[in-house]
Amino acid sequence: LVVKMGSRMVDASLKTKLNSIRLAMKEVG
Repeated sequence: LVVKMGSRMVDASLKTKLNSIRLAMKEVG
């Protein structure tokens, strides 16, 4: 269970990072 929770936390952080990168690309573009 702990491993699953950790993976979910990582997935959430990765999604937020991807969203921030997409926003940055839109601003630059």
